[in-house]
Amino acid sequence: MIAMICVSIANNNVKDMIENAKKAIKLGANFLEFRLDYLQDISPNTLSELKPLSQQSIPIVFTCRKASEGAHFKIDEPTRLKIIENLVSLHPDFVDLEININKNKLSQLISLFHKHDIKIILSYHNFKNTPPLNKLDPIISSMFSLKPEVIKIVLMANNKFDNLTAFNILEKYSTNYYEIISFCMGSKGTISRLLCPFLGSKFTFASLDNPTAPGQISISQMKKIYKILIPLITT
Repeated sequence: MIAMICVSIANNNVKDMIENAKKAIKLGANFLEFRLDYLQDISPNTLSELKPLSQQSIPIVFTCRKASEGAHFKIDEPTRLKIIENLVSLHPDFVDLEININKNKLSQLISLFHKHDIKIILSYHNFKNTPPLNKLDPIISSMFSLKPEVIKIVLMANNKFDNLTAFNILEKYSTNYYEIISFCMGSKGTISRLLCPFLGSKFTFASLDNPTAPGQISISQMKKIYKILIPLITT
């Protein structure tokens, strides 16, 4: 049994991102997510410098978060959407898009990326709490209707039992037709980050050093835990 791990690479310059990508691969990352909202300069000139990031030996996710979704450097929305649109030229494996982008623009972006054989991770984040599953079902259904390749549901655990909602999402929606990622953030959600790959999540997220989200641990820590955990759950 293998737990698939996506390492989030978050640096303020492309050179360090490339170096840290190499480190993450050596540590056993299965996917790499490049957080473009961490780049100090995300001008059009920077785009050509990002090309080496999309040429790593494992699948690549490009993410450029908006302010309300945890962006490191705040980028005005028209500029951010233009940056995302221009990622087509880099041809990554995946682009992560938030469900709360303007509906018409979101549909346009999904069509654009699909036209160029780039897969979509469509994300919903709740940084305050974990709503009950019956409140999340309509959101998830609306996400499925847009036909992304992967649905990502990330919730804030205010108590340890909130993790069960993330697991119930995986039980209900993990199918052969759509792939899903679901876990909880926060210190009380770390357990779901560790267990979600064994319950149907396409992968979980880890950091290289500094976390990019609450409750995220490093790939080194995660690998140590899995070294003990995996033999226990496969016997």
